[in-house]
Amino acid sequence: MKGSIYAAIFWLVITSIGVAEEMKEIGGVVVDENGEVAEQVELAPKWQVRRITDRPEYRAQTPESIGSGTTGSDGVFSFSMQKGWWTGLLAYDKDRRRGAVTAIPADEAPQNIELQLKPLVRVKYHIVETLPDVVLQHARLSFSFAPAAKMRQGQVLSHFSPVQSEVLLPPGEYNLDVSAGQKWGRINQTITVSDDCDELDLGNLVLPPVKWAAFPEGKAPELEHTMVRGVPEEFSLGGLKGKWVLLNFWASWCGPCHRDMVDLLKMENSFPRRSEVAEIVMIDCSGQKDFSVTDQKMPEIANKYWQGQIPKFPMVLDGKGQIRQTYGVRLLPTKILIDPDGKVVTKSGGPDAVTQLTSILKARAW
Repeated sequence: MKGSIYAAIFWLVITSIGVAEEMKEIGGVVVDENGEVAEQVELAPKWQVRRITDRPEYRAQTPESIGSGTTGSDGVFSFSMQKGWWTGLLAYDKDRRRGAVTAIPADEAPQNIELQLKPLVRVKYHIVETLPDVVLQHARLSFSFAPAAKMRQGQVLSHFSPVQSEVLLPPGEYNLDVSAGQKWGRINQTITVSDDCDELDLGNLVLPPVKWAAFPEGKAPELEHTMVRGVPEEFSLGGLKGKWVLLNFWASWCGPCHRDMVDLLKMENSFPRRSEVAEIVMIDCSGQKDFSVTDQKMPEIANKYWQGQIPKFPMVLDGKGQIRQTYGVRLLPTKILIDPDGKVVTKSGGPDAVTQLTSILKARAW
């Protein structure tokens, strides 16, 4: 839950910065199936389905600074959008029976967009998980409308949904992304909503468990690394059995990771005998083939954030992203705490794992 909060805060900050710097004006007209102008049609780049009552509500979720609006008697619309990203534009009529969708290229600002309303299609689905003794009740679905090469852009509709539910979408080709928490991976697929039917059943959408969640009793899987530093090349988690292990997923380009490292360095300075009972392992997720980029940036990072102190923790290079994928890490920084029996006990994007390990170290009678 906290990881989701940190992610939301990060997104809001980034969005606010982007909106303040680069905006573009777009405009156009909405027409009905007969080509006549359509009034009382609401448009926005982002929508959310909310189930406050038995009937779902479709609400524009776009920040006011970007804009959303409703057409008047002339069917005309115009508002500001963020530059630099492919952006979806989704429209619903007042009764939520008809809609339209389009994509706005990253560096274009069209003023003559024409959106033609078509009957909405009921898209049904059933999200299935395969972990034993786990009951999944909700999942988050995101529908994006953008070219295949821009799949991570153009999100137009999100739904924090019961596992069996439905949404209303205008015809078009969408990218569907489904996630449900740290124990599962993601579903990412393209769906085509055709205008020749009023219902599309996606059937069962099976969420794959991340590898560590599928291990007996949460046992931490081994690190499939491409390079190590500060430990022998044959380094393994199995060799640390009997100790607490904190895995710190970070990257040299990640500003929040640098600020987050301060807590680890404080703990290191406060407990000089820490290594007797606990090991801290840095997982370098910078996406490089070796440590050269990290080595080049480290002195500057240390001077800016760590009062010149360069961390001496063992470092493992996740050059191919395999470790991150195995542990289901989506955001940086993320910390995973493993107990002396090799079981994952804490996974968080915030300070939880560091706080827990600090308490363990304080309890030692040194």
